[in-house]
Amino acid sequence: MRKLLIILLLIAFPHTVIAGNDVIEAGDKEVAAFATYFSTVNSDSDFSSGNINLRFGYYASANWLVGLAPGITITTVDGDEETDFSTELFTKFNFSVKKQTIPYLKASIYQQKFDTEDNEDLQDYTYIQVGFGVNIFFTENLSLDTSINYGQNFFADDDNGMMMVVSGISYVF
Repeated sequence: MRKLLIILLLIAFPHTVIAGNDVIEAGDKEVAAFATYFSTVNSDSDFSSGNINLRFGYYASANWLVGLAPGITITTVDGDEETDFSTELFTKFNFSVKKQTIPYLKASIYQQKFDTEDNEDLQDYTYIQVGFGVNIFFTENLSLDTSINYGQNFFADDDNGMMMVVSGISYVF
């Protein structure tokens, strides 16, 4: 039974998107839900965090998406846990729009948190990010979207960097 299911999926999966047709067109919109895990690079403290966010985007061209991604961040710093709101202003460049699998580059400004301590500034949690990822469409509009991003905080006094692994479901309409 298991082998039969695998065979059926292998037969059906490549045919869910018609090859040669544009999967994404200028003027399309995207709504997505993501989960993210990230941790610091070059930091003196033990820091890890995760967030859940929604992403809203608009395709200015078939290859170019711009948008906003508000979210909820859960952070653990040196054993202490806190919850806060985050947001990301992003742009994404797709290398192809005619395939079921679409690789892309991404750049963003990411605000990790808004509720800062007395001795902290808002920009202490602002990161400029770059990354790469892939959308794998399993229907005409629905895809698995996964990316790896590196963020650097150029505004804080320390030299904190951040690696993020992001994965979620995207719907283009």
